[in-house]
Amino acid sequence: KSIANLKSADKGIIAAEAGFRNSLNELILNTVKAYQDVITAREIYQNSLSYEEAMKKHLEQSETKFEAGEITKTEVSKMKSALASASTQKENAFGIMKNAETSFAYVIGSMPEVHLAALNLKNVEIPSTFEEFLVLT
Repeated sequence: KSIANLKSADKGIIAAEAGFRNSLNELILNTVKAYQDVITAREIYQNSLSYEEAMKKHLEQSETKFEAGEITKTEVSKMKSALASASTQKENAFGIMKNAETSFAYVIGSMPEVHLAALNLKNVEIPSTFEEFLVLT
């Protein structure tokens, strides 16, 4: 009976180690995902700021052209609508960015730094077969 208990304990240890490796891999994946999500969301937000500024300039130009009689009021209204859309996109991007930062804080334990560098995966060894993957894990 003690040999059976010993074998059972060994299998329990192996199962616990596999569970630990699985949890560790999930943590690593969640960390990388949270990091990359913040970088992506910040870039999208910065692009939306630039787009909104460009739309403001286009609207100003449209208003000037309207005053000069070069375009119609309808064209100015279209530019106002485009600016409103750009502003909405910016606000949406801001919310997504804040959500990504909050998710990062949940996974990592602190808010992300103001300047995060993009992930460099050039020297990461990626297994070419499933068997190699199993050896690495």
